[in-house]
Amino acid sequence: MKNNFAMPTPEEIARRCNEIREDWSENETRRREQPKVLPVWIRKQERWAMISQRFVYFPGRHMSAF
Repeated sequence: MKNNFAMPTPEEIARRCNEIREDWSENETRRREQPKVLPVWIRKQERWAMISQRFVYFPGRHMSAF
């Protein structure tokens, strides 16, 4: 059975995202623009690392870019 859902173009997606962002309050915009950080246990090193889209951070050390 064929899916009847039309896939949006990248331009349509970008336009809709902008429309959604326009409804955000200043506080919500600031909160959403904060980098997302995920704590991950590194088993081989037996310690935690903090990972974002751009960096890996080991507490007590400097940040290193991917």
